[in-house]
Amino acid sequence: MKVFLLSCNPVEAPCPVYPLGMSVIAAALIKAGHEVRQFDMLAQGFAETALREAVTAFAPELVGVSFRNLDNANSCHVMSYVDQMARLVAVVREVSAAPVMIGGSGFSVLPERVLEISGADYGMVGEGERLVVELADTLARKEKPARRISCADSSLGSAEMISPAYDDAILNFYLKGGGVTPLQTKRGCTYHCAYCTYPVLEGHKLRPRDCEEVVDDIQRLQAKGARQLFFTDSIFNDTFGHYRHLVAAMARRGINIPWTGFFRPEVIEPDVIEQMKMTGLNAIKLGSDASSDTTLRAMGKAFTFDEIQMTHDCFVQAGLTVSHYFMMGGAGRVA
Repeated sequence: MKVFLLSCNPVEAPCPVYPLGMSVIAAALIKAGHEVRQFDMLAQGFAETALREAVTAFAPELVGVSFRNLDNANSCHVMSYVDQMARLVAVVREVSAAPVMIGGSGFSVLPERVLEISGADYGMVGEGERLVVELADTLARKEKPARRISCADSSLGSAEMISPAYDDAILNFYLKGGGVTPLQTKRGCTYHCAYCTYPVLEGHKLRPRDCEEVVDDIQRLQAKGARQLFFTDSIFNDTFGHYRHLVAAMARRGINIPWTGFFRPEVIEPDVIEQMKMTGLNAIKLGSDASSDTTLRAMGKAFTFDEIQMTHDCFVQAGLTVSHYFMMGGAGRVA
């Protein structure tokens, strides 16, 4: 079956983000024997004409839409992206009679409402590698899917979390635009932060990818010209220590490429930090979230502001740049 995958994320701040989810879905479909075309609206300047031409030329039998964000998460200037995505589905409908499915983190957070607004035929909640192949296979047999919205159970193991099929043309757009290249080393989050959707999307069980396969991905990305990697895990320094095995594998195979990721406030041993620096770690994105212990507790955090400060000092002393992410107006009094 010919499957046209469409990424419709318009966000460019703080930097444009390569559509990793779409490429993971593409890899699953290709592995199952389907023909795939990846198309990114941001890389095309959101030109509807380019989308029409691409869909017409490919003549898909199924169209998949990757919907990353519901809105811009800015209460001072709210921008919803649902209507924009629905417009792109309408554009596809103008030139193709193929059924349209929609997935991605934005869809998974509010599936019924987004499916209704989008006008798509089918929706997928959570990780979609199995679900998309099942849908494509069902449609290829000329059968009707049992349901409009399918939900993943976050049970994919290491062997099933396959490497993304990075599209060279799309990747080059993001590399030229100064964007970092995303890569995932594990899924799931064991924490219960009050505001976070990671456990909803990926489950509470930590499921690591094979470290050697991740390093293979890094080497492939380096060969494609990637200059800065971003590990998209909910938290890089997980309490189970998977990150230590990954960094050790990177060091063993001589990886040295600038990289960063989200870190939880936690003092890490100097020798581990040095090994991370040796493989290219050049910046820390610290999920500090609040400046008050009261607010941290209300958010479901298991660390204090003193621990944030100690973690900050630990990384700064190692010569690393640290950026903090705080949310204003959280629960509890402000200290």
